[in-house]
Amino acid sequence: MKKANKNTVKYSYLQGDRLADVIRLITLLAKTELFTFREIKGIGIDLNGPPKSAVGWFELAAEHPEFFRFSQDGERLVLLLRFVSRIIVNQQEQYPALSIDQTQKLVEQAITLHDKQLQLYQRNDFKVPLWTAVIAAIVTLVTTVFSWYSTKEINQRLDLMTKKMDSVTVRKSIPATVIKPDSVSRTR
Repeated sequence: MKKANKNTVKYSYLQGDRLADVIRLITLLAKTELFTFREIKGIGIDLNGPPKSAVGWFELAAEHPEFFRFSQDGERLVLLLRFVSRIIVNQQEQYPALSIDQTQKLVEQAITLHDKQLQLYQRNDFKVPLWTAVIAAIVTLVTTVFSWYSTKEINQRLDLMTKKMDSVTVRKSIPATVIKPDSVSRTR
């Protein structure tokens, strides 16, 4: 028997076809009178193959301890409600089959758990855009600080270059002759 991962169990009912598989297993284990602890082979035969939402029926049961219990050797499975309501007859434990009402209550409980997990998932769904906005704001802030620092450094270099240019003596240039408007000949 493999133990379930905490992250897997948190939203276990939201896996595809999980609720249907849990209901199928509950129904099978509730109605069977001959076999109380069921082996994996018998469960697979009665339910026409493996579950759609897990590797096998025992893995599915391991992720839902609220409904299922394993034998001490971990090779067989029983419905938890049947295990709790066991009786002793002739010094042997017997696990009576559940009534239709009891089975219906378990199915309703599975549906309720599915709905609660869905609500929890939807309630936490707002966190994705929130974290995206926070990360975008941090990136924008870092980019702005980097740009400001780069611009400041470039301005300091330009100021230094300007000061050096001012300190260099400029060659004297030949003064341009000034032409007076009176001396210009007018030709027409």
